[in-house]
Amino acid sequence: MTALIESGFSGEVAWVGGVGNREETLRAEPADEIQLLFEGIAGDSHGGLTRSSCVRVEDVYPLDTPI
Repeated sequence: MTALIESGFSGEVAWVGGVGNREETLRAEPADEIQLLFEGIAGDSHGGLTRSSCVRVEDVYPLDTPI
């Protein structure tokens, strides 16, 4: 069973945004607020429970393999 142990680490969100349509641009747009889901930021083109592999992982997965 996993135990939660206080680490002493903390953080601060300095910027939040997302990429709505990566066919138009890969530039993320800032947002005043976002909805975080298990699969990532709601409406972000990089989100999803799975996504197709790309050139960044081509040494591990054939192109377009769901990962």
